[in-house]
Order: sequence, then C-alpha cells, then structure tokens
Amino acid sequence: MTNCYITQDGGKTAIIDAPYPAERIIEALAEEGLTPDEILLTHAHHDHVFGLERIREAFPDIRIYAAEEDMPYLENNGEGIRKMLLSFDKSFLKSVENVSIPGDIKPYSSYSGEFSVISTPGHTAGSVVLYSKKENAAFTGDTLFQGGVGRTDIGGNYSELMSSLDKLSALPDSTYILPGHGGVSTIGNEKRTNPYMMR
Repeated sequence: MTNCYITQDGGKTAIIDAPYPAERIIEALAEEGLTPDEILLTHAHHDHVFGLERIREAFPDIRIYAAEEDMPYLENNGEGIRKMLLSFDKSFLKSVENVSIPGDIKPYSSYSGEFSVISTPGHTAGSVVLYSKKENAAFTGDTLFQGGVGRTDIGGNYSELMSSLDKLSALPDSTYILPGHGGVSTIGNEKRTNPYMMR
C-alpha cells in the first residue's frame, strides 16, 4: 500500500521510493523500456526502502539518495529500521529478514538532479519533499497525504511536521501532491480541506 513513482526528464529516469516487494516496479520499467538512473527516497521508513536491494540487483549502476538525517535507519543493513519494526510490525519484519539494504546510499547534499529537495522533518528527521517547478508537482512522501499527514509516534516530531506543512503551504495552490500513500491532490485543495493545513 506504498506508492512508488517513476519519473523521466531530460533523458534521466528516477524512481521515487522503493517499497517491498519491488517486482512490479521492475516490470513497469521493462514495459516502458526504461533504465533508471537513481532512486530518490522521501524518507527511510521500512515501507519505502526494503525494495532497494532487488532494484539494485536489476540495475547495478543505479544511484540511491536519502537525507543525511535518516541515514541511521539505513546503516548496518537497516538495523535501525529492523529495531523499530520489532515494536509494531513483526510479521513484515519476518518477511524481509533476509533482505539487505545497499551500503552506498548517498546524501542529498551530493544530489544534482531535476528536483528541488525540500527538507520537511516531522514524520522522520530526514523526510524530504521532491518538487518539480517545471511539472508543477511535489512528491510528498509521508509528510502530506490527501486529507492527512504522516504519523509522528515512531521517531517523528509533531511540531516539526507542522512547520514543514507551513513550508509546503507556500508552494503554488495548483501544485499537484503525489504522496507516499493514498491519492493525488493539490496544495490548494489540502489548504482548503486538510485539517492539518487549515491552521
């Protein structure tokens, strides 16, 4: 139930988030004849990263980016995520116990792609929104959903999340939001209807 997006601009193909299992992502790329250049993570929670190994197997040269603040989740083969999962989703943890997290994930400070990377801490310390002014679209991860926001009780911070929503409110109202879960909306629609944006 985690959204994954495939984007193409200027001949560069990017995957936004890497849910598990990753087979449908790989099949979709094959159907379109695309070879991805990079994976851009909106944050490093389990449901957005455990497809990384399989995608890397299919595309060995792919680059992976995440915010430095979320790197502790990914280090030591995802030990931080696995510890977190022990508290609330042991069944999923069991399904990914043999899945590895690639060890060469790069920080966004070294990213030079097509998206503006907006730091939006709150759901996690390293949550980001990937914004394309050209396409009038923002990939909001679990920072902002249609009608809601991401939870803050598993390593998040509610006050920081509210500040991040203020940042997103400054984007044009016509900006499409493509969240990590659920349906597509716009910034303007969320400002009118989302209780977390109507403050």
